[in-house]
Amino acid sequence: MLGYNNTIQYGVELAPPFGKFSFSFDYGKGKGSQNLNKYVKKNQAENINTEYRGEIKMYFSDWFPFAGLDKKPFGRYYSVEYIQGKYERTAEMATGIGGVQLPSYAKFDLVPYTERSQTIHFKFGKHIHLHKHLFLDAYGGLGMGKYTSIEEVSDPDE
Repeated sequence: MLGYNNTIQYGVELAPPFGKFSFSFDYGKGKGSQNLNKYVKKNQAENINTEYRGEIKMYFSDWFPFAGLDKKPFGRYYSVEYIQGKYERTAEMATGIGGVQLPSYAKFDLVPYTERSQTIHFKFGKHIHLHKHLFLDAYGGLGMGKYTSIEEVSDPDE
C-alpha cells in the first residue's frame, strides 16, 4: 500500500489430495487514491493498477530426514510464477519544449499513459508456521520480465 503500484490481491491456492502440486491464482486491483503514500495519493490519485498472477508449486517430499518438514501445501517447494500487470498512469510532463533546463515559461500538461508488464519467476521457498492459521512464506529465486509503456495519443489539432 506504500508503493507506487499498490494493489490489494485476492486469490486462492488449490492443493489437490494427489500429487505434489498446488496451484495459485490471484487477482489484484489498486488505485492511487487509496495509496498510503501522501505524494501518490495527492498527485496520482487517478492511477489504476491491475495484476493477474498464477503459480504452480511443486513440493518436496520423502527426503529423509526432511520428510517431516514437507507437508503440502505448507512445506518446502519450488515454483514457477507468472505475473501480468497493467498500470494506467498520468504524469506531469513539459510539452513542446526540449532541452535539459526548462525556462520559467515552460508549459506542463498531464499526460496519460499505460504501462504493461509480464514477468516470470523461478522460486525456491519454504512456509514457516507462526500460528495455526498464520505462516510466513520465505523464498528466493530468479526472474525475467518484459515491460512496455504506451502514451495515449492526443488530438494533434489541440
